[in-house]
Amino acid sequence: MARLSQQTEGFSRLVVRAQEQSQTLAQQASQAAANAQAAAQQRDLAKQDQSNSEAQAQLARQQAAPSSKKADQATQQAEEYRQEREAELVQLQQALGQIAETRRTAMGPGDDAGQQVDSLRL
Repeated sequence: MARLSQQTEGFSRLVVRAQEQSQTLAQQASQAAANAQAAAQQRDLAKQDQSNSEAQAQLARQQAAPSSKKADQATQQAEEYRQEREAELVQLQQALGQIAETRRTAMGPGDDAGQQVDSLRL
């Protein structure tokens, strides 16, 4: 009978130890589940942030496109104006050159071309 008591006591200790280990493992499993849930929530938030960022980037590209087109048009128009002003400047320089070649005579304005012919005759 003493032996049976010892065996029962030994089994009781094993059961207590097994219960303690089971409880420890259950707590670890519970903590792991909580950590997994927190990680999943962080992953979901990161995906949502990424989606929001992509949407904002797309919106920015859409808003920038008309501005870029307007800038290109303004550059082209400025180049056209520059070319027009350059052509006008060339015309004014030619007109000024023609004015500089004329001279006043007693009979009215004349030009140097006639004077050059007269000087050749002398």
